[in-house]
Amino acid sequence: MNKLTPPERIDKILKYLDLTADAFGKKINEGKRSQVIYDIIKGKAKSITTNVISKIENTYPNKFNHVWLLTGTGEMLNNNGNIINNVNSDNNNNQIITGVKGNVNIDTPQKEDVLKAKEIELLKKEVELLKKELELLKK
Repeated sequence: MNKLTPPERIDKILKYLDLTADAFGKKINEGKRSQVIYDIIKGKAKSITTNVISKIENTYPNKFNHVWLLTGTGEMLNNNGNIINNVNSDNNNNQIITGVKGNVNIDTPQKEDVLKAKEIELLKKEVELLKKELELLKK
């Protein structure tokens, strides 16, 4: 599996979204000149900061794979944009997952996997909150 550099990742995002660096920077609220985006593209920035990643994720919720944004490994897009919003049981004790693209019924033997997936999503959100808190403390 190839690992994309930060400039390659930003370039791939720009091509996918069909945006210029300037338009993308403005869209994610990175300022009028989008200097941070240009610095990443030109290789002046060694990484895509968590601040920029948060802005990308806030502008394009559930679209881009967080690990890919951070490391350049894996798939650029989240799997079909699905994300678990809620897990409930129906009258037959089957799991019903409510996601961005609708509901999915899961048989009882897979309940443990569903709970793990939900826990992972909660942990991802907690990590993001901690990152934001760390950024605030650094200021």
